[in-house]
Amino acid sequence: PEIQRQIIERIEKQKAIINGAEKILEGWEVNNEIFSGHKVILKEIAEIRGGKRLPKGEGFANKKTPFPYIRVVDFRNYSVDFSDLRYIEEQTEKKIRNYKIYKNEIFISIAGTLGLVGMVPDSLNGANLTENAAKIKIKNPNEVLPKYLMFQLSSNSIQRYIESYRVGVSTPKLPLYIIEKLEIKVPSLETQKQIVAQLDKEMEALEKVRELKTQAQKRIEKILEDVWREN
Repeated sequence: PEIQRQIIERIEKQKAIINGAEKILEGWEVNNEIFSGHKVILKEIAEIRGGKRLPKGEGFANKKTPFPYIRVVDFRNYSVDFSDLRYIEEQTEKKIRNYKIYKNEIFISIAGTLGLVGMVPDSLNGANLTENAAKIKIKNPNEVLPKYLMFQLSSNSIQRYIESYRVGVSTPKLPLYIIEKLEIKVPSLETQKQIVAQLDKEMEALEKVRELKTQAQKRIEKILEDVWREN
């Protein structure tokens, strides 16, 4: 009984860490109040274009190829999760090669889960983009920093606006014209850099919280494995 009690206490301690981490991660959001400057409509400062579905009758490659295809399920933490990234064959890529996303362009999900935003890492520069997302290309990077716009698009006020304009019941969708009408605040470049730096620090802190959660989950698995071996 004493050993069992100690095991339970060890597990409960790790569960407390996991629960605390989840509360922090779920409670964090980009507050719109951090953004300032004159207001513009998104289509005035950026081009918005949808992605492309795979051609009828064609699927993903059964191996890694030079042609990655990014889906909404791959969007994670303002970037792309490589753990289940899919690829297409060259003949498929030739048919949809006009629907790629490049470095410094922003993706935003427009079907299913709406409003997920991020930017592709350098290694995925030129990857094909799903039809369930759109890409946003800033017209003049000397006026608006891509990362600044990315963070603002994820702010609580814009996310609520996006949610209010969803269409469809079974599979919610976000029309491109709604994205084009989003109201963006644009301050000086120096202010944009300061805002990005502040949010980058917060993102680094959140990453540490995620790591704490992961380590706690692994510790629980190790405790249970040890118990199983001993019995």
